[in-house]
Amino acid sequence: MGFLDSIAGIMQIFAATYLPGSLLVLLVQSAIPISMFLSRVILKEKYHGTQYAAAIIVCCGILLVLSPSLTSSDDGDGAATALWGGVLIASCVPMCLSSIYKEIALGDTDLDPVYLNAW
Repeated sequence: MGFLDSIAGIMQIFAATYLPGSLLVLLVQSAIPISMFLSRVILKEKYHGTQYAAAIIVCCGILLVLSPSLTSSDDGDGAATALWGGVLIASCVPMCLSSIYKEIALGDTDLDPVYLNAW
């Protein structure tokens, strides 16, 4: 748990250095479709169609916001934004894997998740 959380935190710190605050808030939302996908694969979770639609909307929103950075060839800022945006999105993978591990390992335990993360 600690290893996955620390990897996610390190990736997020590096990415946050090079991204504007408005992008940080949006790109971290990629954890929603990533956690749905990983939960489906690892835990065999089932989701309702509206939940899949909402995850697709989140993905479309992220692509819409990042599209100017991906298509601009004027300067290096667009490439840097796309690179660090990708790092921030990728940081959601270990973060979600940590949550899934906690669910598997501590599923039946009566434990406060905030206390667990703080400890």
